[in-house]
Amino acid sequence: MDYPAIFSATLGLYHPWHIVSVTFAREERRMDIRLDVFVGNLFTCPYCGSQNAPSYSEEEVWFHDDFFGYATYLNAGVPRVECCNGEVAIERPWCRAGSRFARLLESQGAVVNLPQESQRLPGPSQAGGSNDSPAEAGAGKPAETRRKSTC
Repeated sequence: MDYPAIFSATLGLYHPWHIVSVTFAREERRMDIRLDVFVGNLFTCPYCGSQNAPSYSEEEVWFHDDFFGYATYLNAGVPRVECCNGEVAIERPWCRAGSRFARLLESQGAVVNLPQESQRLPGPSQAGGSNDSPAEAGAGKPAETRRKSTC
């Protein structure tokens, strides 16, 4: 089965976005998907529509509690462009109307619903005091104990 093609279509990915890797932890019902953009592209400012080269990329982690039956973490280097509103992130195809992916903030162990308000996921201090990253903190919990959220 061609998982990258299936997941690319489901996530609504388009050029220059692509899936780098997909890993499954079947017993934990966890999936990790690594996304990236092809180098050398210009990106569209989401505010004015101008084409710009990225100034840098910021690593983001997004969570969905039931993507194909798995707790799923998207890890992506999201390019930022310098434009009319300063430095802005390019459009993320998986964060569209109706999507249930929510951004995890590493420093707070929180889920952020863009543009709505944030919701907490168990962080390291609430998950038995481990030093696990926030992306791993809720992985062992049953889906019904995690908060459902949308972009």
